[in-house]
Amino acid sequence: EAWKDGCFEVMDAGSQLIVEATEVKNGEVVIDYCAGNGGKTLAMASRMYHYHGEGTGSGTSMCNGREEASFIIAHDIVKERLRQIRGSLDRAGI
Repeated sequence: EAWKDGCFEVMDAGSQLIVEATEVKNGEVVIDYCAGNGGKTLAMASRMYHYHGEGTGSGTSMCNGREEASFIIAHDIVKERLRQIRGSLDRAGI
């Protein structure tokens, strides 16, 4: 039930390490060229939108009195995987 509510996403250890290594922050533009079913994309979005508690959940935050937008471009050479990412993003509320 918690998974259906978008509370968590299952990811392999390699994908988790990639997200950790990117050190994404709010206000950045990220291109995920191997988006697959969206695990890394969702994890990066979570970090970008909630970076140090500043995010509003809408993809923007206030920084030095101005609003900053974050963007993620998800790409994969297998179109079926990108169709699957829509469900993951909807479930997570992104």
